[in-house]
Amino acid sequence: MKQDYAEALRWYRRAADAGEVTAMINIGGLHEAGLGVRPDHDTALLWYRCAVDADHERAAALLQKLEAR
Repeated sequence: MKQDYAEALRWYRRAADAGEVTAMINIGGLHEAGLGVRPDHDTALLWYRCAVDADHERAAALLQKLEAR
């Protein structure tokens, strides 16, 4: 089954806009890995920070790891 990351990103964005923290992390991950979009370190950081601001512990670890690169 082919993955449609661009479509996933659209749905994650809708969920993130509605406050879904896991969607924010997933958007960060897609941007970090360049899945469905060009790899974008800054955009990944932005989305991980949004999730951290919503008090998501896993996001804090992902943000810290990405900032260390």
